Amino acid sequence: MNEFITTLKVPIFKTKSIYTEYKGYLNKADIYLNEKILNILRKNFPEDLIISEETNLKKHNNVKNLYVWIIDPLCGTTNYTHQIPLYSFSISLNYNGIHVFSFIKNLNNNDIYFSYKKKSYINNKKISVSKIKKLNEALILVNCNQSDHKKIQKYFIKLIKLISPPVSRRIHIYESANLELSYVASGKADAYINFQDNIWDINAGINLVNNAGGFATKISNNEIKDIGVLASNKFLFRKLKNIIKNI
Repeated sequence: MNEFITTLKVPIFKTKSIYTEYKGYLNKADIYLNEKILNILRKNFPEDLIISEETNLKKHNNVKNLYVWIIDPLCGTTNYTHQIPLYSFSISLNYNGIHVFSFIKNLNNNDIYFSYKKKSYINNKKISVSKIKKLNEALILVNCNQSDHKKIQKYFIKLIKLISPPVSRRIHIYESANLELSYVASGKADAYINFQDNIWDINAGINLVNNAGGFATKISNNEIKDIGVLASNKFLFRKLKNIIKNI
């Protein structure tokens, strides 16, 4: 598995991406990587359940298999489509609902983030979240991949007003959820907030942050049925959680 992840790359396809309001961009690269990953998992773990962005989850509702692979073949398809070098793929394994390990690979510089046995690494070097204590010194990553939806847009606009500088040091939008969570886990960024995402977009990253000494949790409310995520270090997590709670 490690050799497969290390060597897996994505070519640049010249075909146009398809865009839908619900799905966002779908590129030939999504399908290419999905097939590559599914083939290796099905070959080596034929009895395990696999949940992928490019598969139909309805087929898996009644499956009772204890081993569940969660994959996002291409996280950051919009960036890939516009040739912006911020996209990744992720693979996680859960056993009976408990995290076993997670991989996230930056497909542009081949950095591999890895979480196992309550520790997180980048290229075999142990990582930890930042030690920034003050919100006005924090680099916060936010995601607006579905912000055109009216309910999400309302919360996103309020959030930006509440955390924009000088409240925070900077706000960045990269649009590659698991990669952004990797940045929080390695201390490159201090927090990540996303009001709406899917399990394959955030599962690996959440595990990476939690095992790097940080706090990452799913967030939701009565209006937003989809899951979101808040991730940060122990100093900023509660401050940001209170901001989100009062939106």
